[in-house]
Amino acid sequence: MDLAEEVIEQVAAADLERPTPCAGWRLADLFGHLVSLNRGYAAATLGEPAVWDDKDLGGDHRRAYRDSAAAVRAAFRVPDLAERRVRVSRFGEFSGRTAAGLHLLEALAHGWDVAVSMGLPYKPDEELVATAHVIVSRFPEGSGLRGPGAPFGEVVAVAGDAPAFDRLLGLLGRDPAWSPAR
Repeated sequence: MDLAEEVIEQVAAADLERPTPCAGWRLADLFGHLVSLNRGYAAATLGEPAVWDDKDLGGDHRRAYRDSAAAVRAAFRVPDLAERRVRVSRFGEFSGRTAAGLHLLEALAHGWDVAVSMGLPYKPDEELVATAHVIVSRFPEGSGLRGPGAPFGEVVAVAGDAPAFDRLLGLLGRDPAWSPAR
């Protein structure tokens, strides 16, 4: 989340109309989604009613992201996170550990979405990318986590010798070669 936040802090209000790799979404839509995810994961992890589509940015997209990121960070620090059951939107109930892993994938992918939309560098730590690969490899068939309307798109073919993060982006339904001009 720190890496995503570094990129997000560079997005000015005038940038919110830029296209993103998320089909049909501008940066404003993506910010609404990110903030909503953070709020939803935070509430669900703490056993509170979660609203997964509260995309209100309150007029300040960066502050809304920072506040929601602080809430999810605090929620994921609860001592019994691994043992908790967390309902993740309409996708089902997972262990807290799995929910945190799903959130990690969202943060990595959407951080990249913001960065590439802005033309900014985005280089996640190799260990983090390796961890994300392990999480994705555990997606069960038919889980509803991949495809239309799911958190992650269909797999995009990426060369086997591509950098590890590019291969991860492909597994998360992203084309690592995407650019706003394409």
